[in-house]
Amino acid sequence: MKTKPNRGKGYTAGNSYITEVAIDSKPTKRLLEPGAFCSCVGKLFLKNCVPNLEDRLLPIDGLKLNSARNQINKLGIIENTVIFPHSNGDLRINVEFSFIKNCSSTHFLLGNYYLIMYGIDLHNNKDRYFTIGDNNHQKSASLPFQDRLL
Repeated sequence: MKTKPNRGKGYTAGNSYITEVAIDSKPTKRLLEPGAFCSCVGKLFLKNCVPNLEDRLLPIDGLKLNSARNQINKLGIIENTVIFPHSNGDLRINVEFSFIKNCSSTHFLLGNYYLIMYGIDLHNNKDRYFTIGDNNHQKSASLPFQDRLL
């Protein structure tokens, strides 16, 4: 366990749940976000990762998204195959991302729905890691986190 930070420095002790995945066979960063109910990605970041982006957009109707400060400008839905690489066998999942115009993140955000659906558990021990699946699931594996982006 980490020791308690000095007073006024608690914000320096946290880490992000960032890990390396492959999307459309390209390595990229993924934020596992248990606090977000949906998965999303920013326009500028996605344009660098996905060719023919506009041709692949699905309509997004009836969904109102808000951040801590303002309403989110959603452009559509994009579906991608996400691969969690591991020596015991990769986990491939199809994810629908909300494509966000005013999002400046430099990674894909995997929301709570997919974490629950695929049994992805986040662990905050001495070494941070996550597991995929349950004890009886063939793809159950511990994968280390990358350093935080901040």
